[in-house]
Amino acid sequence: CPADLRTHWALVWMGVLLGATCLLLLLLVKKEDMKGPLHGRRALLVHAAEPVAERAACALMAALHSLGLTVVAAPGGGSGVAALGPLPWLHAQHHRALRDSDTIILLLSPAAVAAAHQWDTGVFAAALSCAMPVLAVASAGGHYVVARLETSVPAVPPALRAAPAFALPSEMEAFLQALAGPARQRGRWLEPYVAVVAEALHPAGTGMGWAGMMGW
Repeated sequence: CPADLRTHWALVWMGVLLGATCLLLLLLVKKEDMKGPLHGRRALLVHAAEPVAERAACALMAALHSLGLTVVAAPGGGSGVAALGPLPWLHAQHHRALRDSDTIILLLSPAAVAAAHQWDTGVFAAALSCAMPVLAVASAGGHYVVARLETSVPAVPPALRAAPAFALPSEMEAFLQALAGPARQRGRWLEPYVAVVAEALHPAGTGMGWAGMMGW
């Protein structure tokens, strides 16, 4: 009868609409995944001016960019450094990171540890002069993460132990969770990316690769 026919077509259209809605949601989720798991997050990466640190910083920046993280490195900065000079530029970047609650990564290499102990001149020592007052009072604006190259830096200097510290590459998953922030620290969503970022540090001169660290 006509009533049954109308009911049949109504159910068909409901099925079509439901399928289209599911497809749209799937496409949205897929689009979000393509942005990278750290999309929308920003970090200031501070490292010492020595070859091993510069190689590791370049490799780490490239790997983190692929995950969607926006990273600015110091030394570095391009035209901003040319306009302001390295130390004013660094202080400006540090102030911005604290203001915007970005992550400030202190990459520890042998020269960086020497600066932490001796307060030598240079960009890393200048970064410490910015960081130490904030770490001392546990300021809520922004936050620091210490990443040490474990094959060349056996321990974190006492002056930096107020910040969470991670040995790379073996503690890469915890490091990435810290970069993701509290909202995304739960779950196993980072697992597919851990080995990729860890292996990126291997050719940069940080020692054995991820597989070697894990005994594979």
